[in-house]
Amino acid sequence: MAESETSNKIGNLQERDRLSSVRMKIASLQEQLGDLESENKAMETELKPLTTLFSWQSAERAYTEHSKTWYLVVTLLFMLGIVAAALLKEMFLILALIATMILIFLSTSIKPNIATHEVTNKGIQTGAKLFKWEMLKGVWISKLGQAYQLVIDLEQPASPDRLIVQMGIVDPHKLLKILLDHTTYVPQKDINLDIISVFTLGEYLPITTWMEDEK
Repeated sequence: MAESETSNKIGNLQERDRLSSVRMKIASLQEQLGDLESENKAMETELKPLTTLFSWQSAERAYTEHSKTWYLVVTLLFMLGIVAAALLKEMFLILALIATMILIFLSTSIKPNIATHEVTNKGIQTGAKLFKWEMLKGVWISKLGQAYQLVIDLEQPASPDRLIVQMGIVDPHKLLKILLDHTTYVPQKDINLDIISVFTLGEYLPITTWMEDEK
């Protein structure tokens, strides 16, 4: 009797092992099928002709004309900051301030060219370069002064890993409506802003900004 019960237990354990093995094989096959479907969809997208869904023109970068007084005030402020950083022996801060000052002066003294930007069925094309959807980590909108900027964060290891596209007179609602069908809006917690980025990117605008505007 005891031998019969032991035999049944062994048989049950073997049956469970077989079922577990079958389930694992089925899960593996389903995963492989999922990968194949993803590859097929990617191939279908690749074979489709490039179609423009939305396009606009804007300056290649943010630009505002300033007076000589503005340059003098900015220079004095940066010099005060550099002197203070030198007194505190903060070499990294000194270098950051100098780099930021040079960047600001270059961006405000040279007028940018006009570029064409397109949202296509395969990705975002700015100028002659196409950034495919799979290359994008997501997008978000910032406000620098009175101008809106479309910020495109790219998956690593892209260099640069972030693009800034001027929106000009484009309605953010219309642009986001198309973009969010293909990519995501990056939350603020996933964005790393350093001292230079604050000057080039401006204020982060959460997606609720546009949702509230529509109400």
